[in-house]
Amino acid sequence: MSVLTKVFVVMVAICSVILVSVTVTFVANVENWRQSYQQVDGELKLAKARAQTAQAEVQAHLNQTSEQFVLLKNETAKLRSELEQALRQNAEYESTLTSMEAENSRLNASVTHLTAASKTLSDISDRQGSELGNIRDSFDIAKTNLIQTADLYSESATRVEILERDLRHKQEQLAALVQENEQLASVLQKHNITADAPSEVPAFEPDFAISGTVTQVRQSDDKQDTFVQIDVGQNDGVEENMKFMVHRDAQFLGTLQVNLVDARASSGRITLDTGEQILAGDQILSGPER
Repeated sequence: MSVLTKVFVVMVAICSVILVSVTVTFVANVENWRQSYQQVDGELKLAKARAQTAQAEVQAHLNQTSEQFVLLKNETAKLRSELEQALRQNAEYESTLTSMEAENSRLNASVTHLTAASKTLSDISDRQGSELGNIRDSFDIAKTNLIQTADLYSESATRVEILERDLRHKQEQLAALVQENEQLASVLQKHNITADAPSEVPAFEPDFAISGTVTQVRQSDDKQDTFVQIDVGQNDGVEENMKFMVHRDAQFLGTLQVNLVDARASSGRITLDTGEQILAGDQILSGPER
């Protein structure tokens, strides 16, 4: 039974009571019917007013109940959706759990297999450890032999360096002897031609070491002579007719006799050529401790 029906029944009951009261009063007091009617009419109006107030309250309560019902309906739909999502997730979790259980079984089988393999590997490792000890002993022997070989190589390299230095000195000495021989031959030839011919100024080396680098190389027009410029000059102690040995690393290339000296550079002619082409960047040396 709804609230409105209840209200209606209450109103009917009230009205019935009022009508009964009015009827009894009318029968009992015929002479006061007008006063009683007015009183009953006032009470009826009051009852109607109260009924309307009750109906308004019931309607407001009904509206509030309807709103709460809508909210509850929406909340129920939301909860139903969340429940469905939770059920789907639960199904996924159950599927994942099944897969994990299968994977766990497979891993247990793998662990068993790996345990057996580990024992086999341990046996192999023990054998390899023994073999490694033998290899280590062989390696120590080979290392000792390598150190001895390195010492022999170092000693041989030192000997080769000494021999190269001696060879270079011999080549320089040979070049000097060849140049002196050429100068003597030239002097003798000139002496035979004319006794009054002036002798050529001999080349010389300083009492101190001078080293430098070839900066420019130029050939004469007839390709017979080679002229070079070096990066040392008067400030370095270079003088005219000073002789330099030209080298490229440990290779002897020829001799240079200076004929023009500036403050920081000099130039001259190659007086002895071994056949190797002299290039810019080759080294020149003169004086002791070459």
